[in-house]
Amino acid sequence: MSYLKDLQESHDTLKGLVLSLILMPFWYLTIFLINNQFYLDNDFTILVVISFVLSVSSFSLMISTASYIFTKNDDFIGVSIFAISVLLFLKMAQLFIVYSVAFLFGHELYFYTYIVIYFGIILSIFAIAYFQFIKIQKNEVKIDTTKLKKKKKKKKKEKK
Repeated sequence: MSYLKDLQESHDTLKGLVLSLILMPFWYLTIFLINNQFYLDNDFTILVVISFVLSVSSFSLMISTASYIFTKNDDFIGVSIFAISVLLFLKMAQLFIVYSVAFLFGHELYFYTYIVIYFGIILSIFAIAYFQFIKIQKNEVKIDTTKLKKKKKKKKKEKK
């Protein structure tokens, strides 16, 4: 219980690092399923380090994307949970598609190709969110309330 209290009081960077650890078992499973020979040839430590690096890097990309999507939201935990949900959905959907293609057509995908496609999708989402954010920033119209008050006064005078 005290660990959760310490985590709540800690800095956002530490919170993000701990939350990104949720993705590590899924990367470890992906290495086992897609690149089984690499899994069998290497030590447990190397696999954990690769899983850690992939989970932290994908989480940081998705957090930066989510920060463009939720510009007005200051709740880091909520944005982090959204980012993890999107990443887990993306990972499971991509694993399902890879295994379906391998089962139906007998064509297996290399692990490195899997990583490129995975991060390509994340970077595409990031680019779309970034350009939408820029578009919103450019189109933001600041309304001068003095002009509106003058128009209301003119309308009132015309009605009288």
